Amino acid sequence: MKKISCAFVLFFVIHLSVSAQNSQMFNLGVKAVINGSWIGNLPTSTNDVKASSENLKLGYVVGFWGRINLVGGLHIQPELTISQTGGSYTYQFNSGVGNTLTYAKNITLTNLDFPIALGYTLPLSDAVGLRLNAGGVLSTILSAKQKYEVGSAAALEQDIKGQVNAFQAALQGGIGLDFLEKWSVDIRIQQNLTSLYEGYTPTTGQLPDLSKIDQKEQRVISVQLIVGFKIL
Repeated sequence: MKKISCAFVLFFVIHLSVSAQNSQMFNLGVKAVINGSWIGNLPTSTNDVKASSENLKLGYVVGFWGRINLVGGLHIQPELTISQTGGSYTYQFNSGVGNTLTYAKNITLTNLDFPIALGYTLPLSDAVGLRLNAGGVLSTILSAKQKYEVGSAAALEQDIKGQVNAFQAALQGGIGLDFLEKWSVDIRIQQNLTSLYEGYTPTTGQLPDLSKIDQKEQRVISVQLIVGFKIL
């Protein structure tokens, strides 16, 4: 009886899979991305700290995407990806005795991301479709490192996993093209809602930790250029 039940369940699953493929209810694909990111919401200037320039950091995103096709061009697109984001910026600290030191940080984050978006596809021809997507992203930071440089001294590489908020939430939206039945190209922008750092408040009566004094409300912003390939 158990063998018959197992065979029935297996037959049912295969039947659903074939039906989904035939009716195009579900698609599965892979994607690779060039990711440009930077640190937004740099600390504002105070009597002690002066925020300076920020620079774009190039990284990557690789993973899988699924697409649940609904009605009238609507679809839900969940994804599972590994991404590299971060940014670099400098700030200055006025010691109050006439000399100003420049601090530079180059931050590299490796993330496990779970984006999910609601999208709409507008057919431009039999072979080309224009897509609009918007949704949210939940991420966990797997590793966080920074190269920290003071003045002309050699840069130090530090593990800052304990200083960042491990779980991040973001909003993401973009536009894409589907073409040649299997291929897609997307451009997306992502704005993190969660602060990068847990925050730092100097202890009253003690000298501040200058490597952390900038840790306020910074949030990662990224722009992605995505190439996708449909395998189902």
